[in-house]
Amino acid sequence: MVPAGEEIFRTSAFQDLGFTRVSWKQAADNDEVEMLQVLDHQEGVCAALTALWMRKTLEQGDLTSTRHINDHMYVAMSQAAYEFGSFSATRLGSGGREPRERLLEANNLKVISNQWDTFNKPHLKFLLREIVFDFGCYYLSMWEPPRGGVIGSAHAIGLKTGGTGLFLFDANQGLYKTKNPHAFVNGNTDFLYAAYHEFKNGRIHYCTCQLDGG
Repeated sequence: MVPAGEEIFRTSAFQDLGFTRVSWKQAADNDEVEMLQVLDHQEGVCAALTALWMRKTLEQGDLTSTRHINDHMYVAMSQAAYEFGSFSATRLGSGGREPRERLLEANNLKVISNQWDTFNKPHLKFLLREIVFDFGCYYLSMWEPPRGGVIGSAHAIGLKTGGTGLFLFDANQGLYKTKNPHAFVNGNTDFLYAAYHEFKNGRIHYCTCQLDGG
């Protein structure tokens, strides 16, 4: 299954780009996280690639090919910093900035609003309905339900509404565009729920972003 709309470009060139993932555990006081283990599988670069797509789109307008984001070294290093380094400097639950906000800031993106919810089909549809007639750029994160305090797998996508169309960017798929609000909401609700069903009853978070100083 693919996102709704016309395929603008695919991100297959990034499919083999990754690194060993670190697993993190929430501390008992819910204030810090600690490194639990280094897993033996490769993790992708969805967070960094999504942030880069958002920045380039806001700076340059609608992107038409991967050449605009084809900086494998930058993406890999940015994702590595996000995965390995960002937690140690952030005190969760005590007013510290969360890792995704620091990643977005590194891409000259300012978070202007946040919203959290449970990952399920009604909430996905509500989220897409809420933004479909706005002008904005959004970073959307999804997580598996926690197991034994361990922070599970996650994925990030980008959304852009208004102007020339309705866009969904997924690092596992590519960039897709539609001008039909019904297709954007219903087609992408079905896509996200089917493609990332493992996140059911986990968490979903999206933040509205703009260029810092923009």
